[in-house]
Amino acid sequence: MGDDQERMKTNILNLLLSMVLISACYVIGPALAQAQVPPPPPAKDYSPDKWDEYTSEQGRFRIRFPGKPQEESSVGVRFLSYSGLLDYRVSYVDEPEITDDPISTKQYLQRMKSASKEIVKYSNERIIQEKDVTVDRYPGIYIHVESGKGWVRTQQIVVGKRVYTIVVEGRKGRANELEGKDDFEKVAMGFINSFKLIP
Repeated sequence: MGDDQERMKTNILNLLLSMVLISACYVIGPALAQAQVPPPPPAKDYSPDKWDEYTSEQGRFRIRFPGKPQEESSVGVRFLSYSGLLDYRVSYVDEPEITDDPISTKQYLQRMKSASKEIVKYSNERIIQEKDVTVDRYPGIYIHVESGKGWVRTQQIVVGKRVYTIVVEGRKGRANELEGKDDFEKVAMGFINSFKLIP
């Protein structure tokens, strides 16, 4: 039981790490941007429908990235990630404590929601939106969190014992936001919504 609890803690940290890093990372970002203005991103970065699709046979999913993602793994969690206009990441992990009982899945997702609320309670962040979602008939949750300096959108899907987490992070106040909304919503949701399960 101790090992299961440790894995659960690790997965919660992997899921919510982005949320606690918003405040820390984006304090430094604007200062660096003033000192050195980066070149504008390629036009393709703004058009998720033109991105290349990447397939993970082992992960049993496919998803679009604006560039070639890096593959990593840590504590049983496997990642595909890419940094460009925004930071994009999809990960998956097999959770032994989730059973075939739908109540088990519901309880897992509820714990994720509760953990999110606990994290933002002790930070300078706030939950903008939280909702239940369904991807290919599988249940999940979507959470959009913001601070004064940045934002993160996270979607988590439970498929049997496997948990998929799709994350997009961005910094506020960037000059290359095309629609003036300061959160790149179309690009972020284009990435999240491009996630498809392989039967």
